[in-house]
Amino acid sequence: MLVTNLKTGFRKGEWDRVEIYFNETPDDIIEMLVEEGIVLNVAGGLLIKHPLILPFVKEVVWTTDSVMGLPKDLTEKLIQGGSIALGSMFSSTFFYKIVFLLFCFLSF
Repeated sequence: MLVTNLKTGFRKGEWDRVEIYFNETPDDIIEMLVEEGIVLNVAGGLLIKHPLILPFVKEVVWTTDSVMGLPKDLTEKLIQGGSIALGSMFSSTFFYKIVFLLFCFLSF
């Protein structure tokens, strides 16, 4: 995750990691997911909250928002940690709207 102030060029970033463990998934479930087609339109072909997949998710280490592409806690940490250097951009709601829109975009 990288936060950049486009005005000043200041950047702050950290790595995010998530681990997902699954129980054995039957072939017919995998075939239904492929036939449905939605897994062909998402990053990595993985929707851990999909009703066909959810029963086979054994454990998620970290947060599901990290799986979906925008780790909320890390994003907030980087924003808060860089707020002094990043200046007034973060004191307004403008940036948060951009982050929210990016999150929505990455979630689809």
